[in-house]
Amino acid sequence: MKTNTRAAIYDLDGTLLNSGKEGFIRLCGLAEKNGINLNPKVKRRLKKEWGLPPIELIATGFEITKKFAREIHRQWVEADKIDPIPLVKGVPELLQRNIDNGIINFVFTSRKKRSARNVLKQFNVIHFFEDVVGTDGGIDIPRSGFRKPDPRSLNCLLQFIEENYGIQKNQIAYIGDEIVDIQCGVGAGVKTFGVTSGLKKKHELKNAAEFEVDIFPTVIHIVF
Repeated sequence: MKTNTRAAIYDLDGTLLNSGKEGFIRLCGLAEKNGINLNPKVKRRLKKEWGLPPIELIATGFEITKKFAREIHRQWVEADKIDPIPLVKGVPELLQRNIDNGIINFVFTSRKKRSARNVLKQFNVIHFFEDVVGTDGGIDIPRSGFRKPDPRSLNCLLQFIEENYGIQKNQIAYIGDEIVDIQCGVGAGVKTFGVTSGLKKKHELKNAAEFEVDIFPTVIHIVF
């Protein structure tokens, strides 16, 4: 696949980090330990809401209070510190290849930026990124005030890329594993690619957009 891509924006969980399927299993295990009944309906709802900011995901997915959700989230963070969920295989090589080809890398995630940066530092890949943008913005990029799937959540990042690198929307690719990623990227007018390394199946990602979106097994299969 040959494109004129000059900047790549990656979602984190389920896209760069193998935390879609593995994260779901870990979160369900913590829920059971905390006495939550994980019947099929609850699991379906959790999968449907996957992609929301973590505490909101837990509260909505399990239909519990925000206070209880914050406690489960605390346990989730601690579990990830003890046993980190790995990067998708080949991600460091992919990011280096992008740089070698003149493509700059960004992360755009539903986590807070500190959480996302800590994960990337843990795996020694933070240096591959120009900035890591969370729900509270990035180091050099302000908070947008919106969140996925609202395409306006990408505005500050896209503006930063254009003003600092002279890169236009048609030269930017956005890659994610969730329906909200597809809707956000397509709505913002950038080239959008889906990956099935998270919880969503190929047909679910394809149906998220009004027109055809290319779907790949993992980010490693997307070569600009």
